[in-house]
Amino acid sequence: MGMEPTYWWDALDEDVLDWLNSHTEPGAGVAFSEISDYNVTLLQDWGRLRTAVTDPSWGILFRWYVLQNRPSLLSAADRILIHSEKPAYAKYAGYHPRGVPADLNVPLILVFSYEQYQRAVLSSGLK
Repeated sequence: MGMEPTYWWDALDEDVLDWLNSHTEPGAGVAFSEISDYNVTLLQDWGRLRTAVTDPSWGILFRWYVLQNRPSLLSAADRILIHSEKPAYAKYAGYHPRGVPADLNVPLILVFSYEQYQRAVLSSGLK
């Protein structure tokens, strides 16, 4: 329909942050697709995001690449990740104990490994 599944990183909720914090080794960093530095700083100041944060463009290794499903801001590498790689973690619009209802089967947040991100960047021709 052309609408953004998520817009303000509202899906970066307690479930996602808990997963990132518990699946990121001490000293390892997390990179995000388009996100406000202010939002990340607030999450860290509040103690909700306890990992280091980096930017993929800095050339620093990171453990996870956290992608928000916002089509208007997706890079070529982001699109390749969504269509070619299985995320280590995904947050959906709807949750039900027996699965996600078909009308809410829309991923809002997808978490990929550094290696998956690197493959997508190479496939996209960006590096």
